[in-house]
Amino acid sequence: MMTMRWEDYIRMLIRDYGAVHFVAGHDHHFGHKNEGNPELLQAKCRELGLGCDIIPKVEIEGITVSSTYIRRLVELGQISRANRFLGHPHTLTGTVRHGRGIGSSQLFPTANLVIPPHVLVPSHGVYATRATLEDGSCYAAVTNVGTRPTVQNGSDITVEACLLDFQGDLYG
Repeated sequence: MMTMRWEDYIRMLIRDYGAVHFVAGHDHHFGHKNEGNPELLQAKCRELGLGCDIIPKVEIEGITVSSTYIRRLVELGQISRANRFLGHPHTLTGTVRHGRGIGSSQLFPTANLVIPPHVLVPSHGVYATRATLEDGSCYAAVTNVGTRPTVQNGSDITVEACLLDFQGDLYG
């Protein structure tokens, strides 16, 4: 696909995925050598009778809001700032799995989250968080993101939340 012309890329999205409406950012480029741009996309959509929205540039504090910038803030652990650029709190969702039982036997019960490899987690650290369960109930929590060199091999990244004032089973 690296050598696919921008027009062919649009046709492929229509043919293979049934695209009928396109949404792109003001600075989106696509196709071979990034030759496709928002103006060409809009023109092609008009020609083909498809919908097309181009999202205008948005700035906060003189900085362009972009997924790249927000991802970088999350990676750096600057969650409050990332939230400002997201327009809502950053969320991390995962399935609670059984850990080694150290927290529940010695300290506090923890919810060990299974995070898929493609999901961006905040920088290593301890965060004041809010846990929302499937039933909509919310709990203040303390969440650790990082490795556990004293309990594991020291390289696996874990996300463990301790829900304050919670009693119950979160597994699965």
